[in-house]
Amino acid sequence: MISKIINKLRRPFFYNVFRIINRLRRPFLEIGYKKLKRPEEYSLGSKLWFSAIEKKYGGFIKNVKTNKVSDFDPRSELEVKTGDGMTGGDRMYFNDYGKIYSKYLLNLIKKNHNKKITLVEVGILKGTGLAMWSEIFPNAKIIGLDIDLDHTKNNIKNLKSLGAFKKSDPELYVFDQFKDGEDEIRKLLNHREIDVIIDDGFHSDETILNTFHAIKPFLSDNFTYFIEDSESAYKILQKLHCDFKFKKYGILTVIYRG
Repeated sequence: MISKIINKLRRPFFYNVFRIINRLRRPFLEIGYKKLKRPEEYSLGSKLWFSAIEKKYGGFIKNVKTNKVSDFDPRSELEVKTGDGMTGGDRMYFNDYGKIYSKYLLNLIKKNHNKKITLVEVGILKGTGLAMWSEIFPNAKIIGLDIDLDHTKNNIKNLKSLGAFKKSDPELYVFDQFKDGEDEIRKLLNHREIDVIIDDGFHSDETILNTFHAIKPFLSDNFTYFIEDSESAYKILQKLHCDFKFKKYGILTVIYRG
């Protein structure tokens, strides 16, 4: 119990405030969540469409067991075992990221819905996000990176039954955000460039910076990069990379070019 409290206090102040506010809003949000219609009843790429499509593929889940962590994970074995587990499927509706994803992806969806773009998601949990992206960009090369792929692999059959990955299966690779992964990214991309990337992984400054620097050489001329659940990444990256455009929305950072 004490270790849980300490870990929460280590997080940036704004991050904790965001979580507290979200927890207070949760009962009211759940009412609206239950009323969400099927995705096809909303305009493709709209804020409500993003919320509905996320719900379709599993929606909000919590207390997902942590089975594997990096050798460089700062948490002790006891902290991992006694932690609250992992949470997912809450980005679009409960965290209200849907309006931001819609803002930055809507034009790409309209112009390149059937284009073979390359999309990478880091931190995939049970694959809800990957399934969602496969509907937005049906011909895209979708790549999922995580330290533990089992949760997604065990859920692929279910996601397909719900309509995901009609054209091709996602590419899944073990990826440790605590390491310098540039060589790994180069090999798995095999000369492809990344058009859209989502970092929903470990959420620490160290891992976010490691991942950004590993992926930066392979970003396309017109990329969009989302970093979720971090209050501090925006300032750090903006100082280091003034050649890109940055926007911050609470604890969601968007980096883009073009």
